[in-house]
Amino acid sequence: MDFKLLIDTIPALLCRRLADQNLTVKYCEGCISPLLGEPNDMPRCTANASYADLIHPNDVDQVRSKINLALKNGNSWELSYRLKSFEATTSAIGEQWVFEQGTGIVDNEGKILYTESLVTKPGACRLDEKEHTISYLAFYDPVTDLPNRNLIFHRISSRIDDILNADELEADELKAKKPPAEFGLIYIDLDRFKPVNDTYGHLQGDSVLKTIAQRCSRLLSSDEMLARIGGDEFLLLCELSEPKQLRYFAEAILQQIQLAIPVGGQHVNLSASVGISTFPDNGKNVEELVNAADIAMYNAKRSQCSNIHFAGSQNGNTELSRAS
Repeated sequence: MDFKLLIDTIPALLCRRLADQNLTVKYCEGCISPLLGEPNDMPRCTANASYADLIHPNDVDQVRSKINLALKNGNSWELSYRLKSFEATTSAIGEQWVFEQGTGIVDNEGKILYTESLVTKPGACRLDEKEHTISYLAFYDPVTDLPNRNLIFHRISSRIDDILNADELEADELKAKKPPAEFGLIYIDLDRFKPVNDTYGHLQGDSVLKTIAQRCSRLLSSDEMLARIGGDEFLLLCELSEPKQLRYFAEAILQQIQLAIPVGGQHVNLSASVGISTFPDNGKNVEELVNAADIAMYNAKRSQCSNIHFAGSQNGNTELSRAS
């Protein structure tokens, strides 16, 4: 599957937003042009933009109210509303009905961190069930509801492009919005997960994966992404790049994984092996970065000293490798 072609041509947006008055966009994957027309003088769905500015003025208060009510009650939401559209032939601003499905992501104390939504352009306000299922499965893992390999690989690629493109910006106001030039990847492989499936069955195993996904997601900021990329493998894109910060974050993730999980009237205790790579030190593209983190993870799995290893290190300690 050519995911880049798919996500750029489907009339849909995958949006992560803050739950503030402006519905501030943290990132938005997909092509907005099929939804809005998006001329140069129209608001754009880009990082730190106001999504509320894209909504039709007669609908924006209602959208805010329904999302806030759903978040307050701990529910997901389904909304139909109008976005401002643009007619290229007449230069007139009009309206385009869209359908949004969203949910809130909370921390350990129940505080809303951000929201995640799929916004589609259906023929009559929504995609039919089959079309929506196809769109959802292209981007998300159906067991954990986390992003899948396709989406996080695309997100990492977009993150690299943002950094490289930002180097070419000349306007002072744009330079102020340049993204950090470094970031980290944390590759997580669960240890001793197969016996859970063998002992309790795959349905219970899926429940364990979902619990781990929910616990770890609460540690993320709105700029970060956790994805399930294999049976018991996860990949985390984080905005940290300093080794000490990355190790601390990885340890926090491990603590969530190691908490007892109820299964079939009993409790299981898991651990994980973790590999860490950073951009640009360990790779210039998605494949190189993920491969470096993957190798580091396998080194951690074989190690008897630490279950966290950094790419390019001999003992899991990146400071040692840099000094050598």
